[in-house]
Amino acid sequence: MYALVREPMTPINQSSIRDQLSRIFESIFRRKIQLSDDLTAADVPGWDSLTHVKILGAIEEAFDIRFNLAEINSLENLGDLVKTIATKLKE
Repeated sequence: MYALVREPMTPINQSSIRDQLSRIFESIFRRKIQLSDDLTAADVPGWDSLTHVKILGAIEEAFDIRFNLAEINSLENLGDLVKTIATKLKE
């Protein structure tokens, strides 16, 4: 679906998660997005509800994880997303 690179995530760290997220965002938005912990959908032109679903689906595929509704609803910014991914990868 998207040009994602599945790489081993060993050891799991937030830097490697951010690197993969950067590739996901670039693939979906077709441009470089400056990622920061406080980044939200409101900060990125074109990030609407459909794009949000695409981002979450691409993340689930790339990291081989699944988000539940409570996890999705708790995400307020990119920093929360990185922490949630790191936690899920340690499970």
